Amino acid sequence: MSKFKVLIRKDFAIAKKTLFQPMWITAGLYALILLSMGIAGIKGDFPKLMLSNFQNLDIPRQGISYLAGYTVLGFAGILSLIFTIMITQSSLNEDLRLNFELFHRTQPVTVWQRTLSKFSVGVLGNWFIMILIGIFNFIISSGILIYFHGYSFGYGFIGFLQSVLVYLKFGILLGSIAFFCSAIFRDKAFFKGLAILAGLNLLFLIVNFWFGWNLPMPLEYFKDLFHVEIFPGDTSLLGDITDISNVNAFILDRWKALFFNWQVLLQMVVSAILFVGGVFIYNRKEVK
Repeated sequence: MSKFKVLIRKDFAIAKKTLFQPMWITAGLYALILLSMGIAGIKGDFPKLMLSNFQNLDIPRQGISYLAGYTVLGFAGILSLIFTIMITQSSLNEDLRLNFELFHRTQPVTVWQRTLSKFSVGVLGNWFIMILIGIFNFIISSGILIYFHGYSFGYGFIGFLQSVLVYLKFGILLGSIAFFCSAIFRDKAFFKGLAILAGLNLLFLIVNFWFGWNLPMPLEYFKDLFHVEIFPGDTSLLGDITDISNVNAFILDRWKALFFNWQVLLQMVVSAILFVGGVFIYNRKEVK
């Protein structure tokens, strides 16, 4: 077995309790939904509730399938981002906390292998759990639409795939920020980093007000990194969803927004710089 695989298994064993929490939260949510449906069924409200939601939908199956596929990942995706931050903001300090740091530093593996393993577990591990939850949600929503309205698997899968890639991109960006902060701070690293950024933003705001300068606001640059919304705020291109050409144009526009622009390149370059910077800081920290 390769050294990197051993590192992945070790870091997964440390983080697995946190990694699986989104699955338990989702299971609890489904249990509450089933309970409410059972109560509605006993009271006789369930059939009327379901029919009222679907009978009046005058939307082609392609449009509603795409929207269902795109939005079905929402809750799992948000959980994935939250837990990505939770794991990566402490990833470079877990071995210190467990008193294993000196042991791992004396092993015949490079610092790049050790840190990449931690980063991969924090980002890709959460992404994998998110996809598992998303596939389950996708199957449930597809079954509901097939039964009540009609369904196009191709359009639903495209929507689901675009949503997965959006969350992956955000996970890499947020994970690299939290990873970099973990090289500087020992506890609550991501939030301490945000606090410093907010403090600098306030300082620049005061200086600009006092001296009439026009210093750029750090938080504005931070916000601009997240240019593509998880779900687009401007859906004007979608137009009349009953027209399939509008749906196709909207899908094409989302592909362009997700990949084929300089903003995406900037996000990946910033993520790489933060990862490399975090590794250099971590490697030069004194182990006590």
